[in-house]
Amino acid sequence: MGKDKSEVVGLNDKNNLDANIYAAAKIVKQASRQIDVIIHTIGILRSLEHILEHDEIVESVSLGAGNTGKKFDLETTHRIAEYKFIDWKGGSESIRQNGIFKDFYNLAEHDTSKRKVLYVNGTMFPLKFFKGRRV
Repeated sequence: MGKDKSEVVGLNDKNNLDANIYAAAKIVKQASRQIDVIIHTIGILRSLEHILEHDEIVESVSLGAGNTGKKFDLETTHRIAEYKFIDWKGGSESIRQNGIFKDFYNLAEHDTSKRKVLYVNGTMFPLKFFKGRRV
């Protein structure tokens, strides 16, 4: 407040607020829109080395967060699985709870002899929810 044009130019110069920083910020903003997809993809791919049995083969994998057209995030010769990479806070999380319930229900109702697995970040809040308490 109270600055004229030359003072504003001086402040921008002093703080390196030029066209380059603006362009860089726009790139970061665009890239950050994809962070959920990146977390989902890397989370699933990193988990495979820990969960796959020696004779288990990946049949289908959904590497994008959200609706990718695949029935489950992971389908192998041994299991079907859904992943929830959520950092539960323990407050009012009805949207997250609805989403995890939907995934749980779809796994439970799917007609298959394969093992059904729901992978989550931490178990405390999801288990409280599944035991009948919205937290």
